[in-house]
Amino acid sequence: EKMLDDHLQVEVQRGRDDVACEVCSAAVKVAATRAKKLRSTPEYKDRWQREALVSEVVTRVCHGKDYERLAEGFYPTVPGNPPEWAENWDVRKGGDGKWTLQRAKAKASNSEAA
Repeated sequence: EKMLDDHLQVEVQRGRDDVACEVCSAAVKVAATRAKKLRSTPEYKDRWQREALVSEVVTRVCHGKDYERLAEGFYPTVPGNPPEWAENWDVRKGGDGKWTLQRAKAKASNSEAA
């Protein structure tokens, strides 16, 4: 984005500010969906392991497929790209000039629908 013209950089910043809370809300929904699936695992029955299991789910939602490599000290393979769950969402500019995050119509999968 640093290579963009000044007016486009302003637009990127405005979009980032507009969708920040919506992105966080969507990530929480995806993490909650994945955490619910943990309840059926034997490890979840042990209450001492629950916090670590749920924390790992949330961390994986944030970091995506590069989670293991990040833990080893490597940088993401494609820095700045959204995690894989974000493929089910689109960012659009509304008529009022505000950017919004919306569920993608054709891309949404049943497994991650929240």
